[in-house]
Parts: sequence; structure tokens; C-alpha cells
Amino acid sequence: MLVARLPKHDIHRLASRQLSDYDAGTPGTLFAGETRLSIGEAYQLQIEVSQLRRQRGERLVGYKVGCTSTVIQRQLGIDRPVFGALFHTERHVTASRVSSSKYDHLAIEGELADNVVRSLRWLADELPRHGLRLRPAQIVLTGSLMGLIPIAPDSRVLVDAGRLGTAEIEVCR
Repeated sequence: MLVARLPKHDIHRLASRQLSDYDAGTPGTLFAGETRLSIGEAYQLQIEVSQLRRQRGERLVGYKVGCTSTVIQRQLGIDRPVFGALFHTERHVTASRVSSSKYDHLAIEGELADNVVRSLRWLADELPRHGLRLRPAQIVLTGSLMGLIPIAPDSRVLVDAGRLGTAEIEVCR
């Protein structure tokens, strides 16, 4: 398991602040200043935020693997894939409408099936390092080979995957 350099009480304080910012519709505010974390500290923070969300009744439905391609890693200035928790409150069916104000630098990435095996193997190896594991019926979003595409408010995104179907989302202010 990766261990954070920050004491547990600092991680809890930052997690409470990050969740408050998220709830207030100002995600990312915590990191607008001088707050800098190592990868290990960032994962500890994410785990603490996840625990706070579960304590208030939100249900973890899976994980998002991101930055699986070198294109996106270069775009974001990192050198490895990352993962994040996915909660039922963030799972949107097609034709949903979301508010851009709830996101910081909202973007989409086209996820492709050939990433599935590689992403699943990476996630299955990475989660135990943080005291986590995949559970039956959890969702895994696998990342993209292409770069992130910024989405502006008042946009409509339609993804056509041929015989697999379409997905659509509307982004409002």
C-alpha cells in the first residue's frame, strides 16, 4: 500500500474541504492555490473523500481509469495512468443533462474497447496498493487513446459507436 507523507488528520481536513468545494459547485478550488500533493497523497485524499461520500449514503459503483495513453499523459503533464472512484450520483444515462458549473475543466475522452484488458490489468494491480479492490458488478471506465476534448457550456455531445449504439449528453451552464 502507498503511504502518504501527510498526517492522517491533514488528509481528512483536505478531504472535507475538497468535498465541500464539490458540493458547493466549485470543484478544484482546493488546488487553485499552493496545495501540491504527491501521487500517493492524492490517492489517499481520494480514498478519504470516497469514505466521506459513502458515509453520507453515496454508493461506489466502480472506477474510472484515466490517462492510459501517452497522448493524454503528455496533455496533462503526468507519466502514468490514474484512477478515480465513480459514484452512483455521477453515473449518467444517455440523453442526460449536466451542469458545467459542477465540473472543473469539463472534457470528454473517447473510450475504446481495445483499452479494456490493459486498463483492467493495470487497475487490478493498482487498487490493492491503496487498500482497495474491484468488486463484482462494479463499472470500470477504461480511458482513451485520444486526447481530452474540452466541452463548453451549452454544448451537446453525441457519440456514435456504430452497432454498439450512441450516447448523448447535454452540458448546460
